[in-house]
Amino acid sequence: MFEIGRFYHAIHMVSDLDAADGWYDRVFGVERFYKGHLAVEKRDASLVVIADFVMEPMMSSRLPGAEATPVGRFYARFGEHLHSLAWYVKDLRGLYERLRSAGVRVTGPGGADMEAASASGEFPGSLYTHPRDSHGAIEFVDVEAVSGLVDPRFRPGFSTSYWSDEHPLGVERVAYMTVVVRDLDRAAGFYAGALGGEVLRRGRGADATDSVFVHVGEDTVIELARPDDERSRAGRDLARNGEIMHSVTFEVRDLDAARRHLASCGVRIAERQSDDLVLDPDDCFGAVLRLTESRTPGR
Repeated sequence: MFEIGRFYHAIHMVSDLDAADGWYDRVFGVERFYKGHLAVEKRDASLVVIADFVMEPMMSSRLPGAEATPVGRFYARFGEHLHSLAWYVKDLRGLYERLRSAGVRVTGPGGADMEAASASGEFPGSLYTHPRDSHGAIEFVDVEAVSGLVDPRFRPGFSTSYWSDEHPLGVERVAYMTVVVRDLDRAAGFYAGALGGEVLRRGRGADATDSVFVHVGEDTVIELARPDDERSRAGRDLARNGEIMHSVTFEVRDLDAARRHLASCGVRIAERQSDDLVLDPDDCFGAVLRLTESRTPGR
């Protein structure tokens, strides 16, 4: 029986990986544990730790044919934008069977045919859902297949205290990640059904949305958000891009201190409410990133 474990990473599609890496260094004080090229996907990426969270800034490579890969096609359509969610999984084949029985189309790395791989007995170490079937793209990675890539969060004694207590942004943890959806009940059914998640609560989201918060795997809260107003930030994203990963929200120790640090980094604030703020996506390589002092639903 498959088991969804820790959240692996969120992908942030960018146009210039080196520039994005420098930005994450300045703004978040990240710990980088990978940077390289993956030939099968013709993409360049890095993996960076922010407290208990990993972001993967990624760009389509400039090699011939890169524009025809899934990464290249995403960038051509959406530009700089948050791309997808990814979890570590035990028994990836079992999850594959669950997804297929739920009518979810899946592919292997670089868009490889999973049906052929499954039949051959050479099952890949990761799979990717079709975004139209899973309310945005999701990657699942066999935790044993990436054992050679040392995620710092699995190190004995790993601590997030640097980000919460020493870094001026004061990030304590990732609060939740938001996916904008059209059919809230159907999306909640997928996350709580096919993925075995637990619905924590239903209510109003921060951006004029009707939202369901779902706990998935060991440590992740996903906000499934249906915008009420197409003029809102979430509403514009859904109208322009369809169901897609919309934002990441971090819990911080002190919003005023965080705001001062962001100003020193040249990052403007797009919206400010009593207990949270939204960084201007124009200063964040297109990503919608939110900081909050509120406790995560279900924590």
